[in-house]
Amino acid sequence: MIRVLLGIFCVLFVLPFSAQAADGLLKQSVTVNGVERDYLIHLPAGFKPKAGPYPVVMAYHGGGGTAEGMADMTRLNDTADKYGFIAVYPEGTAPEGKNRFRTWNAGTCCGTAMEKKVDDVAYSSAIMDELRDQFRADPKRIYLTGHSNGAMMVYRLACALSERVAAVAPNAGQNVFHACPDARPMPVMHIHGTADKCALYGGGTCGGCFSDFLGGGDEGGESWECLGVRESMWRRARDYGCTRKTEITDKRRNMTCERWAGCTVYEGEVTLCSVAGGGHNWPGGATGLKLCESRPNGVLCRKWMRATGPYNDDIPLNDMMWTFFKRWERP
Repeated sequence: MIRVLLGIFCVLFVLPFSAQAADGLLKQSVTVNGVERDYLIHLPAGFKPKAGPYPVVMAYHGGGGTAEGMADMTRLNDTADKYGFIAVYPEGTAPEGKNRFRTWNAGTCCGTAMEKKVDDVAYSSAIMDELRDQFRADPKRIYLTGHSNGAMMVYRLACALSERVAAVAPNAGQNVFHACPDARPMPVMHIHGTADKCALYGGGTCGGCFSDFLGGGDEGGESWECLGVRESMWRRARDYGCTRKTEITDKRRNMTCERWAGCTVYEGEVTLCSVAGGGHNWPGGATGLKLCESRPNGVLCRKWMRATGPYNDDIPLNDMMWTFFKRWERP
């Protein structure tokens, strides 16, 4: 009872501008170009408004996903409590009249967000402003991660908001936005499964992997041409004056992280973490489909796993990601 009353006190008095959402999450909204858009936020255990500034990790869901789904899949709330950062889950744009198949306008992908030219850069910047003004977020320690289409969006933001973002760690989604010659060099840790069926590790025609799971319709069947992951990361490393030589920085289970060497730009650190045999999922997180938690051997769960590829639950990606993030502050 005491715990419940304390929770109510926090919502009503400490954070009067927030609304309760799912477990451990608060629902916020910002208005961008006359449109009100939501996002979810998790405040770390022991959060005190006057104790900041607090570092922030913004996590962008994959195409077709939701902010709440991203929190469930990544289990990032637990990591935020462990290390004391604010976890934020932005919400993409759904087709008109629907509340699903949400996507991000990553420049050359994907779905409704790209078709309608939704300004997800302005939306993300507005969230950062609100986090600073209302939640004592540290503007020097804003970090971005994302999955799939969310990873692509992170690459665009690393370009467009380079003066606001300290470092990024995209997962399972190649960079599709390259036009940013004036951007500040950005530390990057990219995570990718070599058996990813959606964002192909070797490149080629990416996407379309959920078409069968969704019944073979147009939704979930969008595809695009993508670079191989290693080639995409090498191009970034080359821009930072790195050599082709890499050095292994971490190795555990079936994940190997390697960093390009000899870079002439201090913040131009480029690390690639390859998950041997890994699929289109979040290493160490949930499968991405809640039904798999209650019925892991059910027909739908097996169909989902066929669409996404092998799942790795024994890699502490969140811990590794935070170890990378905390080394960097925006100058």
